[in-house]
Amino acid sequence: MANLSETLPTVGTYSQSLQDEIRDAAWKQCSAALSGNDGSHDVHHVRRVVALVLKIAAEEKLSGDETFVAEIAGILHDVNDRKYVSGDDQPADLHGMLLNAGMQGNDADTVVRVTEQLSYSSELKGIGVPPDRILGVVRDADRLDAIGAVGVGRCLTFGGAKGRVMHDPAVAPVLNMSAEEYKKHEGTTINHFYEKLVSLKDRMCTESGKKVAQSRHAFMMSFLQQFEAEAKAEA
Repeated sequence: MANLSETLPTVGTYSQSLQDEIRDAAWKQCSAALSGNDGSHDVHHVRRVVALVLKIAAEEKLSGDETFVAEIAGILHDVNDRKYVSGDDQPADLHGMLLNAGMQGNDADTVVRVTEQLSYSSELKGIGVPPDRILGVVRDADRLDAIGAVGVGRCLTFGGAKGRVMHDPAVAPVLNMSAEEYKKHEGTTINHFYEKLVSLKDRMCTESGKKVAQSRHAFMMSFLQQFEAEAKAEA
């Protein structure tokens, strides 16, 4: 189970007007980058993640400035997502955009680092482990949106968008994959629940995230139980 690092990134102080300018620039970058994505990784997903970031940050007692940096990282967390950005494409220059919008260099560094260390595969590689407080909050927020009722919907949406087989009882889930194996793996949509999503409850970083994950995990497991029963004509 992850624990938050005691090492905290330095955070600058911003006026409300400057916060608004930086926030607006981040949302514009996000909206442009995600405009062609399917519904599993669209702007609505980001808005849910940001709402969870703010909720968890408040419960974990992050400072106002730490919360602002976490919020911006939440807004930008999927802009350079490798699932949607071609290897030939130039990644968006988030650092330069944030500096142009008025964010201090050290905080822009933190935002970019969080977006780069947020993913499940990064954790498998030991990157961002244990997370600092800002990374932990954003990581939990993103993972909470991957489980529960919303998570079920997102998983099915992503699988359909990528043309994956929804369920094949002859194909067993591949468990305990390495980061490289996970990156290359393309299994069925239902197997993805067992290969990744059911483990997220125990990978939460914050106490607040752990509490929210309990009910969402329970719903997801109930869905899987019902799905398996129907797939076998037992329900």
